[in-house]
Amino acid sequence: MNDALTLRLPQAEGAQQVTAGASTTPGRLRTLSLLVALGSGLLAALGTAAVVTTQSTIDGIGQSTVPAIIDSQKIHESLADADRSAANAFLSGGAEAPGPSQQYAMDMMAAHDGLEQASEANAVGPRATQQLRQIMDDVMDYVGLVETARAYNRQGFPLGATYLRAASRLMHRPQDGILARVDALGTLNSENLDREGTSIWLAAATLAVFYLVACVILGLLLYTQGFLRSRFRRRQSPRVLAATILLIFLASGLALQAFYTYRNVEDAQLQAFARLQTLWQVRSLAVDANGNQSLSLIARGNGAAFDAAFKAETKQLVDRPLTDQLVDAAARGDVRFKGLLADEIEMATYPGEREAAVKALHAYQQFLQIDATVRDQAATNHEGAVSLTLGQGPGQLGAAFADLDRWLNRALTIDQAKYNEAIAAARPNPVVDAGVLLCAFGIALLVFWGLAPRIAEYTK
Repeated sequence: MNDALTLRLPQAEGAQQVTAGASTTPGRLRTLSLLVALGSGLLAALGTAAVVTTQSTIDGIGQSTVPAIIDSQKIHESLADADRSAANAFLSGGAEAPGPSQQYAMDMMAAHDGLEQASEANAVGPRATQQLRQIMDDVMDYVGLVETARAYNRQGFPLGATYLRAASRLMHRPQDGILARVDALGTLNSENLDREGTSIWLAAATLAVFYLVACVILGLLLYTQGFLRSRFRRRQSPRVLAATILLIFLASGLALQAFYTYRNVEDAQLQAFARLQTLWQVRSLAVDANGNQSLSLIARGNGAAFDAAFKAETKQLVDRPLTDQLVDAAARGDVRFKGLLADEIEMATYPGEREAAVKALHAYQQFLQIDATVRDQAATNHEGAVSLTLGQGPGQLGAAFADLDRWLNRALTIDQAKYNEAIAAARPNPVVDAGVLLCAFGIALLVFWGLAPRIAEYTK
């Protein structure tokens, strides 16, 4: 019992000495200095974590996930255009016109390169790997069907059309066709984009805690100034004041960077990226519609399914007959129809983008007008309809489609450049990361430097 009391008494006395020491003026100054130092270290950790998380997330979005989504759309367009070009080459006869055949070869090469790149840059995991493997296997089957169709067509055998239709069905089947699988791959990457968006909110939460700690440190600095004023009859400590100004500068700088990052991420994701997706969808639908025109002609009166697909695809682009009045009104900014082309014209704000979208609408109107002529001729003058479909001269379908594709590509180029610019601007500058550490260290150093002379007055 006595031994226990003997052990407790020195401990109690030590605690009392510590408490007494902390309650003295130099003790309080040392405590304030220590608290500010600890808070500054926490500020450095939180600020750095917020900046690094934001940098990493934006790099992932801008350099990996969004390019993967866009690449999926490019693969979709390349494969759809390959199917269109295969139909046009078949339609040109056994000799096959060189233009469609060369375009088919280029499209398949672009799709093959895109699929290889998607495999190498796969950031989604096993599900994407399985989807890519199935797409590649189906593409090989598709190429085999097309080559068989072309071989029969060169020999003048009607069986070639059957193989070509089978190839097109493999490409366009709604649930498990090649294009449906490519779209599913894009969906997987979009899910990955959603997950990365969560990281931005994590960075925002970290920044919120940063400002909570900053408010506590500001309170400590203000209390320190008041304590010095009351005990030492000093109006203010220049070094503690400098630490306060540095803290406000640090908090304001991070707030400005957060606002700038948010604004550019919003512009990149909600503006440029949304328009890129719309334009790639427009381009793919236009390609599919042109391919279905050729497949309908190849079917020679038995192309009801291709005609229905053409109507469904064009309705997604513009939901009603496109008259001169509608086109002229849209050029003035008064869009009186619905559809993806209407969405693009209404959203277009970047320099040159709206002009390209309106030019694309004019080309699309001509495309539809020539299509109507082709369909009128198909029943009585099949060869004339084929010539009008494949022709590249003024007033011919091939030229109208090329004009449409050219202006869509122009709008895509503008939007892609704006996306790249916005996502690069959204990334916090490395100077910000270094600045957080330097400012936090400076705050702690200034407070220690400012209080050290006052503490020294009690140790002389």
